[in-house]
Amino acid sequence: MKRLLVAVTALMLLPAVLLGAALGALSGGSEATMLVVARGSAGLAVAAAQAGFTGQGLRLAVAVGLAESGGNPAARGPNPPTPGCPAGSTDRGAWQLNNCYHPEVADACADDLACAAKATYRISAAAATGAPGPPTPPAPTTPSSRPPTRPSPPSPPPTRAAPSRLATARLARAGCRRRPTTPSTW
Repeated sequence: MKRLLVAVTALMLLPAVLLGAALGALSGGSEATMLVVARGSAGLAVAAAQAGFTGQGLRLAVAVGLAESGGNPAARGPNPPTPGCPAGSTDRGAWQLNNCYHPEVADACADDLACAAKATYRISAAAATGAPGPPTPPAPTTPSSRPPTRPSPPSPPPTRAAPSRLATARLARAGCRRRPTTPSTW
């Protein structure tokens, strides 16, 4: 059943990917893009193909967009404060581009499939090549309102619990011998 679902999904994506590739080739290269009006997997596929994703990268870009937002270019996901984003942040658009970690992506761009796909491609290409991406927001400069914490004591070494009577009985019925519970007798 799972293979059938994968095959049907691939067949549904194929026309959108081919259409996007053909339109990209006919429109004069990677810089020229058309307005992406489709939504869901078709819209993600066309936008990602126009942005430069190909092959496995294209499939992955579509999968990420579907997992993050269901392909909805207007999706929003608020995040609580973190050390890198003390005021909280918002994930925006189909690929959920974070406004704190990627402030170079304007809200209008994050909400437009074609523009968001280009930004996603740039971000993922920088990550794949090891090239430096946009700078990480600085850590907060104000002292924390929490008191300093003490390091926790070291954890005791793990102990092996003896099997329960029920487990021992089941093992015995299955013809298994009980192994000693102390490491020195293993």
